[in-house]
Amino acid sequence: MPVTESLRTTGANDLLAPLTPVQPPRGPLLVASDASPASDATFPLARVLALHTGAAVHVVSAIQPNAIPTYAFDAMPMLPVLSPELVELRNTQVKAQLARLVPDIAERALWPVVVRSGEPMREIVQRARDLEARLIIVGRGRHGLVERTVGGESVLRLLQLGACVAFALFDALGPARRGASAKTNG
Repeated sequence: MPVTESLRTTGANDLLAPLTPVQPPRGPLLVASDASPASDATFPLARVLALHTGAAVHVVSAIQPNAIPTYAFDAMPMLPVLSPELVELRNTQVKAQLARLVPDIAERALWPVVVRSGEPMREIVQRARDLEARLIIVGRGRHGLVERTVGGESVLRLLQLGACVAFALFDALGPARRGASAKTNG
């Protein structure tokens, strides 16, 4: 019996009955932003998904501190530490981006912004794990072939480390290279 005929006689529900019910994902949406134009597309998508699913939205930004020795012969390793001013500057930049892209003040107030210190993709993934996020939404920059080959593109690193679904978006206002990619781990 052909498949279409089988569906008519048995019904689609009968075929799906033995499958275990799928649990809808829980947890908030996590928007990762470096305050650049590449991450502009993440906020409107997060807004639409939050309105559709009722999920909370959290925003994370990460800055990787660089250790620069004061002298070439300095044998003492220096721990990289971000200055509070740099953290506050990034926080202000991300909040300005949020204000520009999510115009509703009441809605925007419900989106906490956290700036973390460390390798950005590790910090984003750790924040997603801490929140038990259902989805990470990140902007995708314009990296060349060499950066992609040697692992310099942040989105590729996120997909390697990620513990949940991730959407990587091109800037909606950018040139002809528009699009999105999605990856699930599981």
